[in-house]
Amino acid sequence: MIKKLRIDRGLKAVELARRASIDPRTLSAIETGRNTAPSSTTLRKIADALGVDIRDLWAAPTDTAGE
Repeated sequence: MIKKLRIDRGLKAVELARRASIDPRTLSAIETGRNTAPSSTTLRKIADALGVDIRDLWAAPTDTAGE
């Protein structure tokens, strides 16, 4: 979900990592699933940089096709 939120905002991974003050390799590991247990601090930084609530990092995409 982080990658989708990042792309939806037109951000490159390196830019999101810079805004969140985390190493770009850390962000990459989280987005690709190599890091399956990021710290709550790291997730908070990412959420803040994306301008979303931390819970939105796990939210399922909404299917509005049938509406």
